[in-house]
Amino acid sequence: MKQHSYGILLLAAVLSTLAAAQPHTLTFERRGDHIHVAAPQLHFLAGKAAEKLQNGSAIAYLMTLTALPENSRKPIFRLQERFVFSFDLWEEKYSVVQSGAKERSASRLTAAMAEAWCLENMPIPVSGVPGDQPFIVKFECSLEQNEEKNGENHSSLTLARLIDIFGRKKDEPLPRWEAWGRTSAK
Repeated sequence: MKQHSYGILLLAAVLSTLAAAQPHTLTFERRGDHIHVAAPQLHFLAGKAAEKLQNGSAIAYLMTLTALPENSRKPIFRLQERFVFSFDLWEEKYSVVQSGAKERSASRLTAAMAEAWCLENMPIPVSGVPGDQPFIVKFECSLEQNEEKNGENHSSLTLARLIDIFGRKKDEPLPRWEAWGRTSAK
């Protein structure tokens, strides 16, 4: 009986790992001279990142949209943006700042609204993609890697710094999220 339940637990773990590894599907909507991308099933405000946000930390995500012709690996369009998230503990809502040249922000958003807001602010110009043939769009999202964690200056070696370096567990790889879709500029 125990072997049977262990087998079921193992199968559930494998299936959940495979489901998490499956890329999500993008949807597209053309509005004027831009193609807007959405990934309604992709949720990156979850897990440890959401926990850190709800504990008062701000978190930066790097998001990339890449358009490729169907039969090529050479991108025809690439856009990378940085979004910084924070969480209002009183209202239990997210705020997002798109840093860089566009510098936009939004507040009082649910997690799903904040995730959608990021993609909404990454449109693909129709002029940047082929108008007569389908192409693939790939969305990638990852947490920004901070070299100086918690604002500490690590330029000097002290006994405390050495203990910290050698005593900590190996850093886990940063989580990544992906979504794919096929569309045309028409």
